[in-house]
Amino acid sequence: GNDATSARFTADVTTLEESSQYQYFATYPQPSSVSGSTAYFSVPATQDGNYDGTCDVMTAVPVTGASITASHTESQDVNLRMKHRMHLLKFYFEGTGMGEPVERIEATFPAAVCGTVAADFTDCSSTPSATGSTTLTLDLTTELVAGKYAYAVICPVALASSQTISFTVYSATKRATFTRSGRT
Repeated sequence: GNDATSARFTADVTTLEESSQYQYFATYPQPSSVSGSTAYFSVPATQDGNYDGTCDVMTAVPVTGASITASHTESQDVNLRMKHRMHLLKFYFEGTGMGEPVERIEATFPAAVCGTVAADFTDCSSTPSATGSTTLTLDLTTELVAGKYAYAVICPVALASSQTISFTVYSATKRATFTRSGRT
């Protein structure tokens, strides 16, 4: 069905010892690499303003359960609860004040929010970190006008109230810049 609260995934898993209990972990999407309990994902610094689920990193709350065997049945499924680890930004303008639709948005943060994101897949309460770009660029595939939205996925970053995010908004012929303070 189209139930946003659940999904069913399958995988080819090596048969495990039947008498043992195992701890199961999962990520979405598939990480670009794994080292120990850290999974690494690529989140582009340039996005198009459409929601991209492949940037929306999720990890499962670890589950301990019986082994998966060749004779596995659906009643022995491992049920995982996925947690979103990223921030989804939603941009909306009631009016740009520029008299033209927005074509591009640049947001510069005091810390990296895009690039390589590292997430501990054994601890969903830990905050992921990013190395890479402090600037997010939205090259919009659809111009942003009143009543429309643009989206971006970034790595969470804690900002002190003294820190700011600067935004530059571009139309076809104009540019506007403004800043917003962090919240504690």
